[in-house]
Amino acid sequence: MAKERISKLWRDTIFMSGAGLFTALFGMVRGALLPKLINNPADYGLLLIVNLIAGYGAYTDLGASSGIYRQIPYLRGQKASEKTLEQLRNSAVGFVLLTGLLAAGAALLLGLGMISSFSTVAVIILILAAVRLPLRNLIALLTNLHQAEQRFALLAKIEVWSTVGWVGGVLLGAYFWGVSGAVGVIVAVELVRVVVYWRTLGFSLKPILTVKPTLRLLSVGMPLTVATFLRFSMESMDKLFVAHFVGGESRGFLTLTLTVVMFINLLPGKLGTVLYPDIARQTGAGKLASLREKLLRYTEINAYLGAITAGLTVIAAHTLLPGWLPNYKAAIPLIDLYAPRMALYTTMLVGGNILINQLLERKQVKRWLILQVAFVLLSVAACSWALLRFGDAEGQVLANNVVVILYVLLLLYFSAGAVKVKPLRRLAFIGTVLLPILYAGGATLAVLYLIENLLARWSLIPLFLVGVAAFGLLLIPLLIIEEKRLGLLRTIKTKILKR
Repeated sequence: MAKERISKLWRDTIFMSGAGLFTALFGMVRGALLPKLINNPADYGLLLIVNLIAGYGAYTDLGASSGIYRQIPYLRGQKASEKTLEQLRNSAVGFVLLTGLLAAGAALLLGLGMISSFSTVAVIILILAAVRLPLRNLIALLTNLHQAEQRFALLAKIEVWSTVGWVGGVLLGAYFWGVSGAVGVIVAVELVRVVVYWRTLGFSLKPILTVKPTLRLLSVGMPLTVATFLRFSMESMDKLFVAHFVGGESRGFLTLTLTVVMFINLLPGKLGTVLYPDIARQTGAGKLASLREKLLRYTEINAYLGAITAGLTVIAAHTLLPGWLPNYKAAIPLIDLYAPRMALYTTMLVGGNILINQLLERKQVKRWLILQVAFVLLSVAACSWALLRFGDAEGQVLANNVVVILYVLLLLYFSAGAVKVKPLRRLAFIGTVLLPILYAGGATLAVLYLIENLLARWSLIPLFLVGVAAFGLLLIPLLIIEEKRLGLLRTIKTKILKR
């Protein structure tokens, strides 16, 4: 049975990672073409506001989606009845629909109240962003329901097809109607995704709000949502300051940066998604040793993957972006700053879930919430200082990087403590996680020196290929070390050949 579970874990990871790679390729096409079609960085920067509205709107369900995601596998670990699970699912749907519609109404009123101070295009985009809120929340809930049932192969197929429609439609919308057309297509595609996710669940859903199941969801989901909201606010503080205080073309440069660096989180994010149901079940069953093993192994895997993709991202930005998007060259310093932050961020994807589950299990989540409030205030202070000292987007990102990096290191330390790792071993664990990131960072700097000082006159594609080849050669010692420790490539090869 244990071998079957391990095999399924890797099969699901390969499915989700394959879909993720496909999504990444299409995302690269979108990321390369969309700013080309929306050639004005100020207009393109309106997407930063759209994404911030969607990001903060995700928390308006007060934790119902995250509650169902964690409760279903947890209760299955405790052998709960299917009737209990059905009541939870129906209550979650009813609550998410209600809060989503209320959030959309509030956002619409906000958008309409800004007609006099915004352009017509900006108001249209704000309205579309408001309409998007209930759709996004429903997609999150339905995705969580699929993931809780471990239907990762189906999710991978849906992700592939929705990516094709999403990318193609957004580019066509931008070509004919600019940034408002792009956002309009995003809303239309997400409506289709809601329908597809709902029809492929395999069980009926009825939006029936009942008190006891709803309170159970919120009792679990609301602390998680508050914790996630606080973390998101801390991470987004530089974006908020750039969107509101810096403004102008800087919004567009930061939007492009966020589009580029999201690929760093792609493979680690898929691995974290596949792992979570097992983490929740093992939390419910009290299997601390298994949780400890997952934390130590898969956090290091994520750091390894994130470090390599971060280096490749920076090299691609320096070699390809100036020629392809000359109006957006000012985004390169932002990408340089964001890449190491995102590489380190990947290490939270396993430890964060383990920590919050253990804190909820032991009813100690309030302490962590207080610490997160402190980090939000620290990020506000850091970004305020950077605004007064520098007044540009680079200063905002640099200031917030310091806060986020400190937060991640503390989270890793506390995550290891939650599964009873001794203090000295926790520090060694953090060192193990930092090793691939620091090594890949040094290799990236060496490649950038080669590109900018010795090969500056080369054309784009040869320069990029030489940069990648040099990066690969410099990574050989790291690949050997990590392969001996983790056997990652060997394991993936074995699982593929078995299929």
